[in-house]
Amino acid sequence: MKPVIIAILVVTAVSVVLYFRGGAPSPSAVHMTTDLLISTGHDDVPTEPIANLHTFSQTFVGRTDGLSSIEFLAATWGALIPSGSITAVVMMPGSPQRAVVVHEIDARSILDNHYVGFDFPPIRGSAGAPLQLLLTPHDLPAGSRFSVWLTRRHVYRQGASFVDGLPTGAGELVMTVSRKAFASEVVKSFCIVWFVSISIAVYLFAIGLAILTMFNSDSVTLLYISPAIGVAVIGALSGVGVITGHVRSVNLVGGAVLLLLAIASLARNRHRFKGLQVPAASIFCCLALITISCAITSQPGEIPLADPRDGPWRSFVPMYPADGLIPYESASIIANKLAARDFMFEPKWQISDRTHLLTLLYLHFCQWFRIVPTHVPVGPWEIVDAYGFWLLRSLAFAANSFVVLGIALVGSAILNRTASRMALAVAVIAPFLILNACYTWPKMLCAYLVMVGIYLLVQRKFALAGALFGLAYWAHPFANLISLGALWFAWAIGADRRASFRNAVRFTVALGLVVGAGGLFNGTVFGVKGESLYLYPLDSGFPYHTTNDPEVVLRDFRATPLWDLFAIRLHNLAVFLFPSEMQNVSLPLHPGEIWDRMKWNWFRICLGSLWGTVGLITFVLTVWGIVLSRAKREMLVLAVAFIAVPALAYILWMGYLSDFNGYTVCQVIVPAAMIFAAVALESFSRVTAIAVVTAVSVEMLFALSIPYHDAAVAAGLTALCAAAVVVTASAARSGNGLVTSGAAHTPKFPR
Repeated sequence: MKPVIIAILVVTAVSVVLYFRGGAPSPSAVHMTTDLLISTGHDDVPTEPIANLHTFSQTFVGRTDGLSSIEFLAATWGALIPSGSITAVVMMPGSPQRAVVVHEIDARSILDNHYVGFDFPPIRGSAGAPLQLLLTPHDLPAGSRFSVWLTRRHVYRQGASFVDGLPTGAGELVMTVSRKAFASEVVKSFCIVWFVSISIAVYLFAIGLAILTMFNSDSVTLLYISPAIGVAVIGALSGVGVITGHVRSVNLVGGAVLLLLAIASLARNRHRFKGLQVPAASIFCCLALITISCAITSQPGEIPLADPRDGPWRSFVPMYPADGLIPYESASIIANKLAARDFMFEPKWQISDRTHLLTLLYLHFCQWFRIVPTHVPVGPWEIVDAYGFWLLRSLAFAANSFVVLGIALVGSAILNRTASRMALAVAVIAPFLILNACYTWPKMLCAYLVMVGIYLLVQRKFALAGALFGLAYWAHPFANLISLGALWFAWAIGADRRASFRNAVRFTVALGLVVGAGGLFNGTVFGVKGESLYLYPLDSGFPYHTTNDPEVVLRDFRATPLWDLFAIRLHNLAVFLFPSEMQNVSLPLHPGEIWDRMKWNWFRICLGSLWGTVGLITFVLTVWGIVLSRAKREMLVLAVAFIAVPALAYILWMGYLSDFNGYTVCQVIVPAAMIFAAVALESFSRVTAIAVVTAVSVEMLFALSIPYHDAAVAAGLTALCAAAVVVTASAARSGNGLVTSGAAHTPKFPR
């Protein structure tokens, strides 16, 4: 008991220190809700450069009390400003007019076509008051230019823009004015998303469980695979609605019928559930991930624009990259019967960059909540329906949380009880899981389906495994990289060549049918060529493409000199293993330039590299677990198939890698790595295992203290780490095959 108490005290102390001493709080530490929000559009124009000591001003009227944040879209005409400052002043009426906010902005921090924001103490009496924002440059060097973006629309009540007191006549400032949210608003936002997420998870679980009860399945299979069956059935139902053009009626009627059948099936087979062993640890992990995700992203009121990284093309939720809206926008295209080719999407991302399982699931639940995803095609990003996007987030949280069920499922098949529980413990405190569970990306859903497919491969059910890997491809096209490892696994575990060939054929046929259906769906609904999605990983690195045209991709690939291709593969390998700072390497790439530009930074390591994705300590555990398992041929095959082969496919197939794709592909192979990390962890003594999990917990707290500097999130992460310590101590104390001598560990592997 003493090591457990010491470990929890260490985790708590580190969490408290990081929260109070971990640097300046990020904007997420203070919950904001939008008071005034202006979106960008095709008709936006920048002002003429504003010279030193000249003033740009914008008048507007606040709608609510407590304004505490302003951000505006700036322009530097393509160059950085090396020195100087911009004085931002907020004026309120009075006799004379008084300045209530004065803030100095370092000109060096202003990027071209990026938002510039600043916070200030809440302004009392701002509701209905005519306010004025003044921006005055000081000490800008000769040749530097500073200006702001204007929209030609009249957007502010009693609003106008001025330069040195004279009307510009060109439009009004593109900006967002926010206020500090009340605690009740934050709690309400959290509760809405949390209860909807839990409801969606239970719904998918019930649909799948009702279907699985018709077959002779053990309790573990019933509980761990049910969500995958529910996802497949609901996705197929919604897909039929999209293809037939009757999305609403098919989903409403079909959903009602499925729900009634599920209730009837569960009631008729209730005797089977009396002796069902509920995996409490796995259920707890799912609930914990959903809860942490809701705490991280809870935003009251309207969804604020708060991601300044991509200038006028940016997302609508703090910390949400722009591609997080792809499921919403693709659903809006389908629901509103728009032409996908006419939709101008974010320049870096396109509808054809994703397969659309999450979109289909979202369309299904939109019917239950009577939501039609809004879309007004007047610019690259539009104001989205707040509640509609909350529903998408709730769905994503529920679906992403299932990944821990996949880890537990594979662990139940090839590990003993001790190692299986330890796999869960290290999984939920690895940075990659929490970082991705709270986004509307479908990569964790893809990872869950991949893990179910691995379980079926281990059970020698090759056709079903192929179908699951195909369904994973529907969730995200990166599944095609790990499917190569799955095919090799099916071949390698055959008793002879004839059996290996038979295994591979069964897997390939099932995979091809499901993946082919996905390509057909994308071609029919979005007019996307089937080859585009297969070439997506190769295309994703070519930064100047504006469309996923297979002919263009292959033409550029063939035209690349062999030496450049070699340098790119070396670069991809480096990004796969080392920090995401590698993305700053300029093109064309050369090996010497790659290594010279590498930077070691703790935060970036823990977010942008393979061992950072797994966790620096957990990465070492994974490697050691593979070494310990080498005596068991099937385990070695598993490591090669689902870690080494996908990594090699990634290095060879990715194009000019210029973003986080090294981190992205890790999201579907890391769950398999957790299995081997548990093998190593189980080989330690109880005290050593607790110490290692404590170290992993501290590592995660360091990695996540910067982006998630929020009291509720800090408390949640601390509780999660403490739970991981308790689970580890409990599993180690049970003594189910715990290896303490350092001998090679040989996990079970069914025949």
